[in-house]
Amino acid sequence: MKLLFFIVFSLNILFVSGQDLSNINVLKFQTTNEYITFLESNSLQGLSAINGYQNFVSLKTTFVNEPIAPPEIDQNLPDDDYDIKEDILPLYDPKNYASTSILCEILNVDKIVVIGNWFIKIDLEKEKAFLLKTTFSNQYADLVIGNPTNVNILEYSLNEDGVDILDQLDGVSENNASRCKLRTAVHKSDEKTLYNGNRRRVNMMVAYQNFFIYHHLKVHAKIQKRFLRVWWTYGGRIAFGNLDLEWKTKNCKSSCSFHGIPSIAVCGNGVAQQNGILHIGPYNQARRLANYTLKLDVISENGNGHVEIEDN
Repeated sequence: MKLLFFIVFSLNILFVSGQDLSNINVLKFQTTNEYITFLESNSLQGLSAINGYQNFVSLKTTFVNEPIAPPEIDQNLPDDDYDIKEDILPLYDPKNYASTSILCEILNVDKIVVIGNWFIKIDLEKEKAFLLKTTFSNQYADLVIGNPTNVNILEYSLNEDGVDILDQLDGVSENNASRCKLRTAVHKSDEKTLYNGNRRRVNMMVAYQNFFIYHHLKVHAKIQKRFLRVWWTYGGRIAFGNLDLEWKTKNCKSSCSFHGIPSIAVCGNGVAQQNGILHIGPYNQARRLANYTLKLDVISENGNGHVEIEDN
């Protein structure tokens, strides 16, 4: 009887400790190396090979698409007295998950991903990363709501190098072995809006941002046209002019230098072009940058402009 009780008790402990993650729909990168390799591939196709992908629903699926422009938007209506400069909606919001590119593809609807032995929640509103060991998967709900009384939940700034912290917590030294001593670049952004009348404008932006496990430089520009006092994405001629780009990662393992007019790729990253929209992600990796320079000219039928950020 005592033996039976011990077996039942042991199984209960195993269940409560949360060894089985099958009921939690989250991507599970087995190690930090698997996660780093995925990011370095610069392709979302690799997600299908990640554990948990079959039942995974990404955070991106919850985003509301931009409204579809009505046919009348193509009419060249005369401008009215409405002050369009008072209706500027920022193109870049550092607390908007839709601006995080690859990150919103790997987080689930609870803003959580598993890397190695850790659940990681990225909270842009609080500018924090919250960690919970997967052996406490029965406390997953606490991580979702950010329960401050749960002593098993660890808290870090988004500005940290998350992969280093995860390796340190698990006693892994491989990824830190060749890390060098460099400063840490800080977040900056620059955004400008150009108007040329006839209800049209061009939005341009560049930004560098840290998300604990994901750090990126972003370049974006798009043409918009106002109709019924709403700014709609609108097709038209838009192109990148001269680009000055340099960056070096904090661990000294990679760097980039590009000077010229981007056409297809910049430092291994593609230049995406859609009707009236341009985008480059010149850096989307797991490591923080030590320094960067990003200066860009934008050319369009609605005017030309310049945006830049730099931290050296």
